[in-house]
Amino acid sequence: MKRRSTADVEAYRERIDSLLREAQYAVMTEGERGAKLGRAGIELSTSGPFSDEPYALGVVRGLRAVCEALVPIGKHAEAARTAHELMRWCKRYPDLESFEMYGLTVLGHAMIHTGDAESSLKILAEALAIAEREEDIRQQAACMEIMGIAYSASGQSERELPLFRKALILRRRAGDPIGVAYALNNVAMAEIDRGSPEIGVEYAQTCAEVIREHGIPVLFSAVMDTLAQAHAKLGNTQHAIEFFEQARASSREHHVPIGEGEALLNLGRLLSSEEATRQEGLARLRQARDILEQCEATALLSACHKELARVFESEGDLAAAMEHLKKHHVLELRLSGEQADERVETIRAVHEKSANSA
Repeated sequence: MKRRSTADVEAYRERIDSLLREAQYAVMTEGERGAKLGRAGIELSTSGPFSDEPYALGVVRGLRAVCEALVPIGKHAEAARTAHELMRWCKRYPDLESFEMYGLTVLGHAMIHTGDAESSLKILAEALAIAEREEDIRQQAACMEIMGIAYSASGQSERELPLFRKALILRRRAGDPIGVAYALNNVAMAEIDRGSPEIGVEYAQTCAEVIREHGIPVLFSAVMDTLAQAHAKLGNTQHAIEFFEQARASSREHHVPIGEGEALLNLGRLLSSEEATRQEGLARLRQARDILEQCEATALLSACHKELARVFESEGDLAAAMEHLKKHHVLELRLSGEQADERVETIRAVHEKSANSA
């Protein structure tokens, strides 16, 4: 076999590095594409001039991109497996041990979705400690954001907002516009949840300004949904409808069907709550159902059937209401099974990590 020159190997390595930089950016903006690019980076890092001895940094960075991209799109069990694989590589190559914090952060996030917020907080505290040691303020912010979600899930919602605010400070210090936009939206949602929708509107509007200024269109749908939720709480129904419609249009434009389905579900829920717009709301709920079925979004589809059952019951069509209620219960059982599978995978990853650390 012809031996490659050092220049050829370096050029190949730079190709991988460039691909993985793109992957990490896509993780924050395009989800699935970030995972796809991360996998491509892993393949390149273990082939060609790296067939015998892998380009370990490329593999670890690729695994990071994949597992971080999987959580937001609901693939928590696969994210946990990938995070564990990332941590195994970190143990194999001590120079890369600091990358373990990314795997721990993903594991912590996945644990929330399996219903174990307490274990999540322990894992995230470990990740945060590494991030602080490495002086990685972006990862510190990421840990704090997920810890806020975990505290809320564990019934300690009063601890969520302070963490979101600290994360926002760190995101701004890092000069990370995408992170700042996410952080602003987190604060906005937390303010709405604690009964301050008018403050939520202010943060969401600031988030929208950051999105427009820095050209981050993929986040536009999320902040429009936040604004809609805030205006619905304030009783500004027409504004809420308009923002839900914008969230739907943005998701459709950027080919995010699950986002479009969720926007239609929220819009249908709002419209169907008033008798004058009930039929329009019903039409939106049916559109949401069709899209969410195609996405196999179990949790959202279950919620959609529950809403459809409520609407048909209010219309006096008990047979249709019962049909949708049955589908809701079937989906809830499926969701419980999916969460159990995710919990098994996540616990396995955490257990193996603990065993390797012993």
